[in-house]
Amino acid sequence: MRIDPSSNSSHSSLLPWFNNLANEASLEVNTDKPKNNPEKTIPELVDMTNKKLEELGTHIQVKVHDKTNTIMVLVMQDETNEVIREIPSEKMLDMLYNITRRVGLFVDEKL
Repeated sequence: MRIDPSSNSSHSSLLPWFNNLANEASLEVNTDKPKNNPEKTIPELVDMTNKKLEELGTHIQVKVHDKTNTIMVLVMQDETNEVIREIPSEKMLDMLYNITRRVGLFVDEKL
């Protein structure tokens, strides 16, 4: 799956991950840029991320956790479709759901 850089949807929870991946890619590709460069735009981050993922032979899959409706990003190996990393992990989201359900934070009806 490629990320569409022209998408205007705001997924601020994914920005730190993209920023980190893009910074790693820029350090490997071009080391003569000054370190005090201004913040990159989302399309620039998306392009850098896609290039880095192609170099590594990986792709991402975006899905929604069933119980918490939280967006999850799976980093997967191209050849084997093996999951390399889940952001956030499904086990953590399941644990969060179980804790909040016991505490009573998820409410089905508006009071």
